[in-house]
Amino acid sequence: MRPESPALQLKRMAHFSSEEDVAMVRHVVTKPTALHLHEFFEVVYVEVGRLLHRHGPTWYEVSRGDLYIVNPHIPHGYDLITPPAAQDAPQPDACIWNLLLTEEALAPLISDPVLNSLIGHLTGRGGRGFTNCPPLHLSGQESAIVDRIIKMMWEEYNAKQPGYRTILHGGISIILTLAARKLSWAAGESKTDHRCARVAGIIRYVYEHCHEPLRVTDLAREAGWTPGHLNRTFKELTGDTVQEYIGRVRMAKAAHMLLTSDWSVEQIAGQVGYGDARAFRRAFKRYYKDAPGDYRLAKVTS
Repeated sequence: MRPESPALQLKRMAHFSSEEDVAMVRHVVTKPTALHLHEFFEVVYVEVGRLLHRHGPTWYEVSRGDLYIVNPHIPHGYDLITPPAAQDAPQPDACIWNLLLTEEALAPLISDPVLNSLIGHLTGRGGRGFTNCPPLHLSGQESAIVDRIIKMMWEEYNAKQPGYRTILHGGISIILTLAARKLSWAAGESKTDHRCARVAGIIRYVYEHCHEPLRVTDLAREAGWTPGHLNRTFKELTGDTVQEYIGRVRMAKAAHMLLTSDWSVEQIAGQVGYGDARAFRRAFKRYYKDAPGDYRLAKVTS
């Protein structure tokens, strides 16, 4: 069993500017890192080397080409791998890329059924709970592609020329799509699986119509399934029940509007399907642990 790290540190949103929902950090791991957690999602890609990564209660050995996602508020940290005593050649320092995403940045991605399934697989139920899921390992050719994409993203992130955020979002979508393809092939799923096609239709409909009343019975009728079969299949493919997914989309869209518009809480509530602003405030606080107004104020002033 690995020893406990000496401290638990909370990493807040300091990596993001007031207008950013994606950030990048290149981390050369030369010593063990303290156990810590943060308020954003972290897509981690191992560029070179080997190290031990603690994710929740589990330790994984990760190496070149491994890709995984760390959830908000999940304790994690790194430790070094001690080479055998007989090995004379020094081990290269492990280098990892951290692609940091706010929950608002995930909102456009979860409308894509392929990426929704991957995100559900790598982050756990609803994208918020811990899942004991090992890292996804990319092949040499796949890693070379990801290396080039990350290099381009890094240049854009540092230059911050007009449109750089669009390029960052596009790069993350490409990386996750490559990973989703690999996950699909590893699971032996058919690209023509009719279940995926029907669930994809439900996902798109929910994302585009989350401002309207949405009932599982109506969505099941559209898919040609019973409500129970829809919920079971939807959860199997995405990690969410239909109602959980509807709530996640509504909250992500609401959070995005709080930060990018001057609409009132009442107006935003109506835009995400809540006729009662009080019910919206309660739901938002359950999801984000802050009232909508406090959430907006904290993000704008941080």
